[in-house]
Parts: sequence; structure tokens; C-alpha cells
Amino acid sequence: RTSALALRQAGAELIILFVHHILGVQPQEHFLRIRPRLLPGLRRIRAAFPFRGSRLELDFGNAQKGRPARFRTNGEVLESDGGERLIAYRPRYIWVKAQLIS
Repeated sequence: RTSALALRQAGAELIILFVHHILGVQPQEHFLRIRPRLLPGLRRIRAAFPFRGSRLELDFGNAQKGRPARFRTNGEVLESDGGERLIAYRPRYIWVKAQLIS
């Protein structure tokens, strides 16, 4: 019983690590903060999951050498700073594609 609880907790911590720190998805009260970080050796990450009664789709890859980081989204970008974007919670379905500098 204790080991099952420990396994669930460890699994939840791995999901938080992946979503919050690698995909960089950090929900805030009025916007979604996206700050992705690809680990060395990863060329691309794609993820899709339910989010606030709708769906969030992410597609992050490495930018070509000498090219700047690039973000595209169907959401309204409230603020943009280097490798981070603040995106309004409109529309309900949000997609984000990024080419990151490794």
C-alpha cells in the first residue's frame, strides 16, 4: 500500500518535471507562460493534453545553427522575451510551435 502511493507520487513528480521544466508550461491566473528547454540530445518534443476544458498542443524543436529562436501560436501573445512567451487563454484550443536555440 505504501509502495503504491510512493510510485504514484514519483510518477506525478516526473510528470511535473516534464511539463513544467522541460516543456515549460506554467499556467498563471490570466495567461499561460511557455518557457521550453530541450535537454541535450533531444531534437524535438511534441505533446498534446487536455487543458482548461480544451486542448493544448506543443511542438518544440531545435533551430538551425545561426538562426534565432522562433515561436508561433494561435493564441494572443501578451509578452515576448527571448525564449519565453506569455499567451492569453483565448482561444480555448491553443497550439504553440517553437524553434529553440540549444
